[in-house]
Amino acid sequence: MRSFLKNFEKQFLNIKFKGRTTRKEFLFFMLGSLQVILFLFLLFLMQIPISNILPGMLFKIASFIYIAVSLWLALALICAFIRRLHDMNISGWYYFLLLMVSMIAGFFLEMSNLHQIAIIVPCVIAVLVTILVLAYPSNKGANNFGETVLYIGDKEEK
Repeated sequence: MRSFLKNFEKQFLNIKFKGRTTRKEFLFFMLGSLQVILFLFLLFLMQIPISNILPGMLFKIASFIYIAVSLWLALALICAFIRRLHDMNISGWYYFLLLMVSMIAGFFLEMSNLHQIAIIVPCVIAVLVTILVLAYPSNKGANNFGETVLYIGDKEEK
């Protein structure tokens, strides 16, 4: 549990596109991010019914905190995804290719009056690619993007 929290803190504060992230680091950061987003979302939902009771400024501050943490977490997830691609010796620019393919698919589905699935298909594409990124093994040793990194809880193999 301690290494999970250390990893989450490391990934949350590590807003850079260079370097590598292992499968385990990426998985635990994704799970931790999901927990944080769900927790903040539930707090936000609990405040909506009582927003008439709370002063308006307190509700605005809570909303600002939710949005700020969500945007920071989104940036941290993008950085972790790109570093995970680097760990597989794949350029991080492929993340933006995935983003463009998802957006184009959603655009064409929206234009063809398939409003119901215009949001679902890009999300399914992104989830499937994320699962593939999680399943693909890391490159052993150095690659174009640096040396092999160890997960915080792992011991170095000799």
